[in-house]
Amino acid sequence: MAATTQSSRNIVVVGGGIVGSSIAYYLSKAVAGSVTRAATKITLIEASSAPAPGASGKAGGFLALDWHGAATASLAELSFKLHRALADQDGGHDKWGYREVETWQVNIDSNLKGKPKNNDCAISWLDQDIVRSTSNMGGGGTTAQVHPGQLTQHLVDESRRAGVEVLFNSQAIALRFDDSKKVDKLEVQDTKSGITKTIHVDDLVIAAGPWTGSLVSKLFPRNLLPAHLKSASSIDGSRAHSVVIESHRPLSAHCLFTDMAYGAGGRKAGAPELYCRPDGTAYICGGSDDVPLPETADEVGFDEKKIVALIEQSKVLSPSSLDLDGGAKLRAKQACYLPVSNRTGNPIIGGKDGVYVAAGHSCWGITNSLGTGKVLSELILEGKVQSANIRGLMP
Repeated sequence: MAATTQSSRNIVVVGGGIVGSSIAYYLSKAVAGSVTRAATKITLIEASSAPAPGASGKAGGFLALDWHGAATASLAELSFKLHRALADQDGGHDKWGYREVETWQVNIDSNLKGKPKNNDCAISWLDQDIVRSTSNMGGGGTTAQVHPGQLTQHLVDESRRAGVEVLFNSQAIALRFDDSKKVDKLEVQDTKSGITKTIHVDDLVIAAGPWTGSLVSKLFPRNLLPAHLKSASSIDGSRAHSVVIESHRPLSAHCLFTDMAYGAGGRKAGAPELYCRPDGTAYICGGSDDVPLPETADEVGFDEKKIVALIEQSKVLSPSSLDLDGGAKLRAKQACYLPVSNRTGNPIIGGKDGVYVAAGHSCWGITNSLGTGKVLSELILEGKVQSANIRGLMP
């Protein structure tokens, strides 16, 4: 008796940040429980040597349930719930620092130093003498945090266990099309050896963060660019700086959005965001600029002046805990590019005819990563999205 054969399906996800890794993860979970498991191959490719080389490894990891506009509200609600569920399921409290946090707006004015004040600040490690006002922005289960690089690594590890082939140091360089002008193969080059290989593709997902626009333009000749990728071709990046400081004193479970007037006469200004992590570090970010996006995540640099400003602002905020001259330690100084969807102002998630995109999340990429992976896996495997309303995000 001749053996029956089942047609295979090859799904390739380009981009090993938190969005691409989430897509691979949820695809692998869905396929594992289906009758087509053996016939479906999922491949995740990343040009760098490890996952999360860009913003996914250098972002703060702040999560918010209800801080979102109409187009992303449903996706954000889904994703926030998935973050909590995944942490409970896989030990995320220990593995990637998931926890609920209280979130505050804090207004700082160094001119208040030595003057009587009526404001009482509940955050004890801040310099109480310069806090002009505070207001609660979220908490009680509506704001949380993760260490995004550690979460991305977990998603990649779990995807591998489920059978996903993960290729690092692998840069997508060209597409081949069949006679009907449908994507057929992807050429991938090893960034270390220069050796190229060809991967058969039935479904291509581009989730390359701020590099999505340039990658779309590179892979698709103008006459073969699908209409639903035109908006994605304009996705670019905006550079933001950050430092990670290890405190020599305990920090509370707070995320702070600040507005600062400091220095002599209060002539300096800043608005850093500060996220305390359960490992005893504080992540402080700010200082955006318009330096052009480099070719790869490994080439991203930073402006030393902006780093110095963040270190200075950290000391002003908390001389007792975040002063490098007082015992705190600088663990990282870095920058990353937030993926910006210039045409839509919202992430672009969706696709058809075997070509999909998920990028342009701006500062909400970590919050909305798991939801993006879930809905895109549904769209690819089932042809429709069921878990959230993303009609306003479809390309």
